[in-house]
Amino acid sequence: MIITLTRTGGFAGIPLKKTIDTSLLPKDQAKKIEKLVGAKDFSLQKTPIKMSPDRFIYTISVENEAISHTVTLEENSLSPSQREIITYLENNERT
Repeated sequence: MIITLTRTGGFAGIPLKKTIDTSLLPKDQAKKIEKLVGAKDFSLQKTPIKMSPDRFIYTISVENEAISHTVTLEENSLSPSQREIITYLENNERT
């Protein structure tokens, strides 16, 4: 599974883009992130996206043999599993 995070906005306006291939992760980490992506609230997209000053907008794309899915989320409306995916991707050194 290939997961790409793109972060825009924020105080400094510096974009971030990270991509991870779960097949390259240790099995326990891969299972954890794949479980988060499979969570029912992962794909819930709050609409419309309203830019708020100094807030981040996250776009997460997930691709594998069966699916290709992209969601765009506001920083202040993330579910716990969405926040966990974003935190993991932002802090992962294997991207």
